[in-house]
Amino acid sequence: MQIIDYSHQPSSSSSKASTHPSPVLETITAAMIFILPALILFLLSTN
Repeated sequence: MQIIDYSHQPSSSSSKASTHPSPVLETITAAMIFILPALILFLLSTN
């Protein structure tokens, strides 16, 4: 099932890549998703 989904994905992913203005925003948002929980846990542990 997943292999079939991945085979169908490239068309949507390519359209997203073409409409996406800058991949830097994607990396920043991905980094924030990982950094924010770490900061929250750090602040909670320090308190």
